[in-house]
Amino acid sequence: MNSMIGEIRAFPYTYAPYGWLECMGQAVSVNEYQALYSIIGQTYGGSGTSIFNLPDFRGAGLVGVGAAQTGTIYEPGERIGTEMEALSIYELPAHTHNLIGERGAATLRTSAPGTDNQSFLTNIGYQRSTDLTPLAAMAYLDVSKVPVSLHPNSLTNGSGDLNMTIAPHENRSPYLAIKYCICVFEGEYPVRP
Repeated sequence: MNSMIGEIRAFPYTYAPYGWLECMGQAVSVNEYQALYSIIGQTYGGSGTSIFNLPDFRGAGLVGVGAAQTGTIYEPGERIGTEMEALSIYELPAHTHNLIGERGAATLRTSAPGTDNQSFLTNIGYQRSTDLTPLAAMAYLDVSKVPVSLHPNSLTNGSGDLNMTIAPHENRSPYLAIKYCICVFEGEYPVRP
């Protein structure tokens, strides 16, 4: 296989071919891989005296080195981004949610907030026996009551939990796992022009 020391290739194998090592960020010996060290040095980490690190492509994509059109500059060996990301409330785009009310007992109509288990913000489709048609959803407020917590079923965020937390979510494009390996010997030494 014609290759150059320091060249990185993608392989569909479950192993690194002879003369190549997997790009998993592992530390290797400067003495054992002097030619490779002379090419990549400590770009990917290491002590600089006895060990240096290989690139780490586990869970990472590739990006070209240099200045992007946005002005962002990507340096060799720079690892940016995350596999999982949790957005803060300030990173979410402006949006609205519909208020979903829960119906109370068929014959009860109590103010919300209330202290009993029948206090709801709305009674959707509430109909008394004397009503010819159901009443529209209505919000209730009794200003004479001291404010108390709403019944747990009064409002939900869709999952039944009022204490919304923003959990980390997958942050990568669709991907195909493949093994990246770097040529460590049995290749030509790349000559600078």
